[in-house]
Amino acid sequence: MQVVPGDTDKLLLFFQGGGACWDKLSTSGDFCTTDANPSGLNGVFDRENPANPFAGYTVVQVLYCSGDLHAGNVTRPYTDSAGEPVVQVGYENTKAAVAWAKANLDAKLDKFVVRFSYSESSYEKASAN
Repeated sequence: MQVVPGDTDKLLLFFQGGGACWDKLSTSGDFCTTDANPSGLNGVFDRENPANPFAGYTVVQVLYCSGDLHAGNVTRPYTDSAGEPVVQVGYENTKAAVAWAKANLDAKLDKFVVRFSYSESSYEKASAN
């Protein structure tokens, strides 16, 4: 997880992209990433860019490291291209990011945005809680 601190009543929950791997062939073909690497401070992470609509938001990025579209919870019976076991833990990573936000941000958010780096769409709503 990567956190870029900002206003505690505005949250951008950002799901980092990185491809999808569902079997040994797709994993060995490098269709997904298996390393967690935080994003640089550009785009929605750039606090100094006046064109960034999320400059004041707290950004919680769920790092993508297991090729499971942030939803897996399994150890595969094969290894990745580096010979490491394939452990898909996106579900637990997502739960940890949400738990961090709940513990560290305002109980009632003024703005809540979810973005996926592999999609140009985003969803914004006023928090009900």
